[in-house]
Amino acid sequence: MWAAEPIDDDEAWVDQVIFLMLEHDPDLDAHEVRDIVTSLSKYPHWRQLSPGEAAAKTLGLPESAESP
Repeated sequence: MWAAEPIDDDEAWVDQVIFLMLEHDPDLDAHEVRDIVTSLSKYPHWRQLSPGEAAAKTLGLPESAESP
């Protein structure tokens, strides 16, 4: 699915997760997605995920081979 590349900067991580989620489902409301992802980014176990892993998990997509 998406490449697992860790991002240290919180804002960049949030932006990348949002981008990937909207890329997968453009019908999602961008404002609502930003609110959700921003909230999730406050939890350390979510921030340890790559943006691709976080986007897939949030969307409920099947885990890829690169998921932890």
